[in-house]
Amino acid sequence: MRAHADAFIAYATDPDPRVRRASIEGLGLFLEDAERAVGLLQERLVHESGVAERVLVVQTMADLVLRLPAAAAPARAWFDALADSGSTDADTRLAALAHRARCAPDSIDDRTVPVVIELLRRVTPAPPPEQDPAPDDRRPSRCVHVRPRRRAIRLFPGTSPQHSTTSNATAGSMPPTPLLKALHEALGARFDDRKALLTEQLRSADRATRYDAIDMARRLIASWRGDHTDLAVHSPM
Repeated sequence: MRAHADAFIAYATDPDPRVRRASIEGLGLFLEDAERAVGLLQERLVHESGVAERVLVVQTMADLVLRLPAAAAPARAWFDALADSGSTDADTRLAALAHRARCAPDSIDDRTVPVVIELLRRVTPAPPPEQDPAPDDRRPSRCVHVRPRRRAIRLFPGTSPQHSTTSNATAGSMPPTPLLKALHEALGARFDDRKALLTEQLRSADRATRYDAIDMARRLIASWRGDHTDLAVHSPM
């Protein structure tokens, strides 16, 4: 595969976004020249307007750093610039923070989680208010348990179906759950930061984001001793 890395470079600029999504990861997996790979990914982000492709480029840069440490310094500077840029879309900034933490845990500081929480609120907007029922629908009825309809599952680039998410961010936004899972893993033993982030996820106005947070909270509670009151109080019932 690495002998044919140039094919992935060509496909990464294909007019069809589906072809680009299928090939962008190859830039991080198969190129042996770290400097060239970093430059190609940086250029790719400049030319990508789709959120899915932009987030995938950021993820691929982190994959490259983990495979080729020579890419770490320029990639770290790039992550920093994206994360701190007020002109960059919230999805890309969130991806930059999560994947910078993933490949450079020393970059995590006291500002990381508060900024993630701010960006999470932007990418999971509140759903529209429910309409009042029509007059004919206000008659009493028996209580009947109805299985809720699951929203369409959208896969994050680079994940398999068993790692799918039920998040349903609005059109033009990516489901945040895979990024948040990566960030929780990078936070590791920073229990207070993880608890603060999970509390925000459980409070989210987006129902699917809350749903996805339940399993993350369960794993944290099962793995770490501590005061889990906030997580229990804010877990959806």
